[in-house]
Amino acid sequence: MFSAVKASIAETENYKEAKTDEADFTIAKATVTITPDDKSSKYQDALADLTYTKTGTIGEDDLNALNITLSTTATNTSAVGEYPIKVGFTANANYDGTVNEGKYNITKTDLNVSASAYNGVYDGVAHSITVNVGESGATVYYATQELNADNYKTVGSTIAPTRTDVGTTTVYYYVESANYEPKPIAGFKDIVITKAAPAVTAPAAKTPTYTGEAQDIISAGSTEDGTIIYSLNGETYVETIPTGINAGEYTAYYKVIGDKNHKDSEAATVSVTINKAEMADKTVKDAVEVISTDRKSVV
Repeated sequence: MFSAVKASIAETENYKEAKTDEADFTIAKATVTITPDDKSSKYQDALADLTYTKTGTIGEDDLNALNITLSTTATNTSAVGEYPIKVGFTANANYDGTVNEGKYNITKTDLNVSASAYNGVYDGVAHSITVNVGESGATVYYATQELNADNYKTVGSTIAPTRTDVGTTTVYYYVESANYEPKPIAGFKDIVITKAAPAVTAPAAKTPTYTGEAQDIISAGSTEDGTIIYSLNGETYVETIPTGINAGEYTAYYKVIGDKNHKDSEAATVSVTINKAEMADKTVKDAVEVISTDRKSVV
């Protein structure tokens, strides 16, 4: 801003009035510097209010006249990282505005991680562990050895190991996320499968009649979960079907010796009768003749 000034001194008792020629001078604009304050917030949290710091002397009215605005490209869903904070203002005839750029940091937010594993009876199905990361989109790595920040990508897999047969498998996990801080970031769970009761089709009683020869007294049972064994006394068991010769009542015992995935069953019984045979006519006649002969011998 340019101005002209002229000075004059009034006449005194000893001096005449004095005047100067006009002189031009410039009033320079004042300088004000606006610097945004650095801010940060966690991913998905509300953004912090943007503020600034000014340097330089400026009145409140003039400051308001600058219409200072602050903006950032960061949002509450922006990926974790650093974003600029920029200053906008309205030009002013009396001030030169200098602006700096601030930083807005989006930091990771806490992610509560929970894990569970199958612990139950054998059912022929492959079971694994479940790691719950909600809707975070976090990636879970799995392995049968411990995972950490150094090996989870080389040792781990995004496909969880499974177990089908009876036994225990320890599955380790490691959680990776660009926008979340998993808690815990790593852990393990045991898949535990115990033996199931065997399924068995029970042997059925036969209805044999005495022949004087050994006969099967039951039909064979069946199972896919082990081996069926039989006994006539409940103590000594064999894999062969029990037999009987003489007419009478029999009790056949059976039970299952389970395979690697099934328990042994308790013994069960089947009641069987070998019926008496009918005598043939010749056999009756021969018996009568023997009795008659015996009577004659007595007389």
